[in-house]
Amino acid sequence: MNAIQDTKKRFTHWEAFLVEDKRDKLIAAFEEAPAADIAEFLEQQTLPVAVHYFLLLSQEMQASLFPHFRKEKQLEIYHKLPVSIFARIFEEIFSDVRADFYLALDEKAKARLLPYLSKQVRKDVLLLSGYPPEKAGGIMTTEFVKVTNTTTAEEALAAVRGDVSSRKMLYYLYIVNEKMQLVNVIDLKELIIAEPKDQIASFAEKKDLVFVRLGDDQEQVAQQIAKYNLMAVPVLNNHDQIVGIVSYDDAIDIIRAEETEDMEKFMGIIPDEKEQPYLHTPTNCHVRQRLPWLVFLLILTTAGALIVHHYEKVLGNVTFLIVYLAMISDTGGNVGSQSATVVIRALSLGELSLKDWRRIVYKELKIALSVGGVLFLVSLLKLLIFLGFIFNKRFTEMGYSLWSSIGGISTALFLQVITSALIGTCLPLLIKKLGKDPALAASPAITTLVDIIGSLIYLSLMCWLLGLKTA
Repeated sequence: MNAIQDTKKRFTHWEAFLVEDKRDKLIAAFEEAPAADIAEFLEQQTLPVAVHYFLLLSQEMQASLFPHFRKEKQLEIYHKLPVSIFARIFEEIFSDVRADFYLALDEKAKARLLPYLSKQVRKDVLLLSGYPPEKAGGIMTTEFVKVTNTTTAEEALAAVRGDVSSRKMLYYLYIVNEKMQLVNVIDLKELIIAEPKDQIASFAEKKDLVFVRLGDDQEQVAQQIAKYNLMAVPVLNNHDQIVGIVSYDDAIDIIRAEETEDMEKFMGIIPDEKEQPYLHTPTNCHVRQRLPWLVFLLILTTAGALIVHHYEKVLGNVTFLIVYLAMISDTGGNVGSQSATVVIRALSLGELSLKDWRRIVYKELKIALSVGGVLFLVSLLKLLIFLGFIFNKRFTEMGYSLWSSIGGISTALFLQVITSALIGTCLPLLIKKLGKDPALAASPAITTLVDIIGSLIYLSLMCWLLGLKTA
């Protein structure tokens, strides 16, 4: 709460400096503030004001600030600045951010920028932008320090000091052999406490290497970083040569983006490739994201309508059945969504695979039997109070068996819990088997399916128990 209050207070002071045109004070305040706050504040200003104060900052601050702007604002700044000035800032930015920005440019803008870049940066940008953005190669940075086993601690520290760009990502040093293949990793602490003349081979602990390949999916990369609690993970090519690293902050961004995408899919919303904050997303984009699933599910509900229509005569004559139809459907929807959420999350985190499908189904079935049993007893008690005591006279006058009705409704509820759990469990596994994202087993889809099946179970069971005719 204090951080939020401090940010608001900081923004109030900055606004006052801006209004009073106290540039020196505002720049001095920027120099002591987090880059994320400065970016947020400048994004709230008009483009000329934002660019003006952006240019007043040091080149180092500009480079650290630029990645915090939204993609649209980055492009606006690029087109507003002379290319020669932007290129100097661009060269100071992290290599993975550079590649992402370069990919966002149109061909004309790319051709305009490249001639102003140094040979090494130009080569680096073209290399990284050539990898698919959702793979390890597309999210890695090339800023890391390589040493050999024969390098001394003193020489390694000198290499760190001399490589300015790599200091931004200085978590580990990567030990390579004469073929540039990764053989070991040491962290900075090991290097600092070692004797200056000691060769790295003498103090580096031999450990099992954790690494990813260029073609590994970004979600898998993030899972590796999270699983082994790493600050960064090396990226190797097919020859086991280290070509880049992916840092923990990239992993956080990936996990957040994947969770957002999964949540949107699970709620029947088509994810937008251009991720934008809610208020910056156009209304027509929200409509395009939500409408397809809703139209599909509306068509799917036709099956439920046909079932109800088939039992229309029964429902017209035995009105109390309508009252408990909603209870059966709602319970089924809740159970199905719970099962699907647990299974999809476990699949996304890599805790489960398709090989475990029998164990998954068996476990969810056991859970459903336990939950269904409890809900069966609760339903019996509830119906006994309502139908047996409160509405006993009216119920007797209708001429239906009290215990057949109570038992039928409760049994239908129990069966609905079982089938809903199986649908919520098996649908994500089936979609995963087809090579698609299991999050596509959207909650609205599950709810609609279990509604249809629940209505069929409930109405057919009650007609059989009470001896009712559908025609």
